[in-house]
Amino acid sequence: PSKPKRGDGGQSAAKSTESGQGPGGGNGQRERGGTGRDRGRDRSTVEDGTVDPMTAPEVASTVEDFLGGLFAATGRTVETSSESDGDRVDVSVVGDELGIMVGHGGATADAVLELSKAVMLKTAKGGTDVRLGVDVAGYRGIRRAALEEYGTELANGVVSSGEAVVMEPMGSIDRKIVHDAANSVDGVE
Repeated sequence: PSKPKRGDGGQSAAKSTESGQGPGGGNGQRERGGTGRDRGRDRSTVEDGTVDPMTAPEVASTVEDFLGGLFAATGRTVETSSESDGDRVDVSVVGDELGIMVGHGGATADAVLELSKAVMLKTAKGGTDVRLGVDVAGYRGIRRAALEEYGTELANGVVSSGEAVVMEPMGSIDRKIVHDAANSVDGVE
């Protein structure tokens, strides 16, 4: 797969995988082959026996391979792509009929992210400082837009009524998106 440069200096890559008659085309072989230990990484070992930390491109490749295999095992044809920006890697998975892989309220997509992090950390024998994000079927972007709209509407209501509002409990990432949107409204403290 090619890795074209993005305009902002980050890297972007794309891979696709197709499912045949089940995982590996029904022949008992893994479609993407290899294990977490031999995914083509060539990291150097320093004199004291430690391994260099896993780089962002290595994380992207490892996670894309994992996700390709995971989705192929569910019988889905997907395309994965990644964008690297410094110590951040965002991997996107697109394909048909991925709603079940997003799940109610993004629960399955969250689980896919956690599995991807586990694979990344298991593979990164020397550790890594890379932060990972995984987006299944564009759900993260849709969720972000909905939360930003919610935060803005809530803040506008507070400004017009002058009364404080207590929000329902939510995860830290969602809460930050809502707070950032609310703080962008004039008159909100």
